[in-house]
Amino acid sequence: MGYEENPARIVVDSMARTPIDADIFKKGGGKRIIAVCESAPANKVQELSKIAEIICTGQKSVDLAKLLMN
Repeated sequence: MGYEENPARIVVDSMARTPIDADIFKKGGGKRIIAVCESAPANKVQELSKIAEIICTGQKSVDLAKLLMN
């Protein structure tokens, strides 16, 4: 039917604190998405972008309403 076999995994992490060795990146398949805000440290966002899709929304915290629109 064209659907992914595994569901997408989404982490809402305003300040990009998710460790790059977290289980979400090691176990199972499926797309991985990390939602961050504009205040997140650029170096952390860049690290995470190598292993997950990054969605940036909101100034000081993730804007959940806008995130749902993506």
